[in-house]
Amino acid sequence: MQIRVKTTERAEQSCAEIYGRELGPAFFRACLNTWGAGPATTVARLSDARDLFEAAWKHYRVHCYF
Repeated sequence: MQIRVKTTERAEQSCAEIYGRELGPAFFRACLNTWGAGPATTVARLSDARDLFEAAWKHYRVHCYF
């Protein structure tokens, strides 16, 4: 059990380094629960898709007026 907790904490920290201190852990937890994958797989997917998420966010910020 302890190994899984440490793995999850490390993966969450990695997402914080990629997406920022506030968004990273929240994004990691949401994707972890939604995808049903393990922590290592989740952080790898989020890391690989970073450019896509950033492009989508920039597009959203330019074209949505809330």
